[in-house]
Amino acid sequence: MPQDIYLRGFIRRIGDALGLDGHAMADALPKPEPSQIVNPYLSVTASSSTDGFQMHPVHLYLGYTALMAGAVGGLAWLSQQPVVPGAQAVPQTQVKPPRVAPAQKRQEKAPKPGLKKSISHGGMVMGADMAPPEVIFG
Repeated sequence: MPQDIYLRGFIRRIGDALGLDGHAMADALPKPEPSQIVNPYLSVTASSSTDGFQMHPVHLYLGYTALMAGAVGGLAWLSQQPVVPGAQAVPQTQVKPPRVAPAQKRQEKAPKPGLKKSISHGGMVMGADMAPPEVIFG
């Protein structure tokens, strides 16, 4: 279970969100005894077992340093390699683009703004360039 303070806060917030008395629900939880409270930060460093390797932050820093030194050294080594004349990573090929005929441009009539007479709808149709009445009289 998470630490007591987080659990009580969670119960209180859930109770409040459901419309219940979250404070009363959190207070109804049993209080832990001081001997049962575990501090995870102290329990890791306070263990005094000598039967194996224990990981410390120093080991992580040394590992990260070794990793970075290896990466920088590898890049430096690669940059110092001699270039073989005529060697290329990707061979160059001559590709001719296909010939395409120019497209014929059509002369389209520009739509006239405003209302349009519509035979199929039996009256007038509002064009796309006009604002609806809600916007005009808004």
